[in-house]
Amino acid sequence: MKKFVNLPQNYKLFLDEFKTILNKTLVEKILKNELAYNEILELHNYIDSIAEKYNCNSYDINKLINFYDKNNKLIDLLKKISSLRNKFIVVNSQKTDLWKNNINNLKKKFKKYSKIKIEEAFIQLLKKYKYDWNGLWTIFDIDKKGNIKNINIFDIDDLEFIESFITN
Repeated sequence: MKKFVNLPQNYKLFLDEFKTILNKTLVEKILKNELAYNEILELHNYIDSIAEKYNCNSYDINKLINFYDKNNKLIDLLKKISSLRNKFIVVNSQKTDLWKNNINNLKKKFKKYSKIKIEEAFIQLLKKYKYDWNGLWTIFDIDKKGNIKNINIFDIDDLEFIESFITN
């Protein structure tokens, strides 16, 4: 996708309303990584509802985060919120049996490579989605409360990424 500099009207309206929910304390907590997982989830869901009001979806937010080519503090905050949410998801998932099961399933696909190398490749794949608003949705099944219900790689591009990583 190409970079862009002119914001469509609905993006402007979305960002204007997003700005209204921000206060000094919230911004400081975001910038200092001081929000708890449930706070990030609530904020993320609230921002999604604002976006919907202006006919924006996660694709549009991703476009803002990753391809808007001007400095914009609001977009930087969206990027930070996305990154924090994704980090929490990954950290929380590493503590579950679902993480181990996923690595074991990948091991079945890539038999001749060690679990350590496969896990390293999986982590690199997750880093690729670090700033995507809902970037982990193709890998993590998460309920509305932020609980991880499943971890599974089914996207062929993601599997090819892992294969490329472990074979190089």
